[in-house]
Amino acid sequence: MLLSGLNLASAVNVLSLLIYRDSSRESVLLGVRRPSATSARHPDVLSTPTMRIPAELMAALLAAEPGDDFVAEPPHFARLSAAPRWSIGVPYSLASPHGFAAEALICRKLGLTAALVAGELRGSLEQSALAYDLIHDDYDGYEQTLMLTMSAVLEGPPPELPGETPAYSKLGWAGTEHIDRAVRTKDTTLLFPDVSPVEVCIHGLCVRSAAYVTTAGA
Repeated sequence: MLLSGLNLASAVNVLSLLIYRDSSRESVLLGVRRPSATSARHPDVLSTPTMRIPAELMAALLAAEPGDDFVAEPPHFARLSAAPRWSIGVPYSLASPHGFAAEALICRKLGLTAALVAGELRGSLEQSALAYDLIHDDYDGYEQTLMLTMSAVLEGPPPELPGETPAYSKLGWAGTEHIDRAVRTKDTTLLFPDVSPVEVCIHGLCVRSAAYVTTAGA
């Protein structure tokens, strides 16, 4: 994929992982971000699992995408090819940059390293969407953000989730059908009924991308 008007080295490159509980794609994993020593930005935001990645890795991930040119005029969303092409949690899954990136995110952010290594968390990966926007940041003003959403469809029984991790104060499965409405209405209770809409907000590029993917059927 060619990026028109955007230098990867000048943008914040982010991987978002849309983890579906099973092949029905009726539930997706979301979390409430908590500030940590290595990632203090955007606390108390409902989020898909995300991780900043190097520009070189983003280039490698997008090199596999045969789509049209991506014109970076924020905000902009583009669908990517949805055919499963990579795996996680299986032998040799780390041979591809896609499997490596997804498993690195799972290990760093979700506390599921043991389940991944034991083969208890496995599934297929596909690239679903690319998004570009200028994101407000309390530290740096506005950041040019390029976000790749990869979908991971789990196979077999899903692993037991930790209630929280250093990156997320809450993790849980949310109904896919409610994501778009929750984003449009800013109502977090549609996805996590037991969280306070006053304390937890929903506005990030990751959930907007998730709404785009699930609504478009990517």
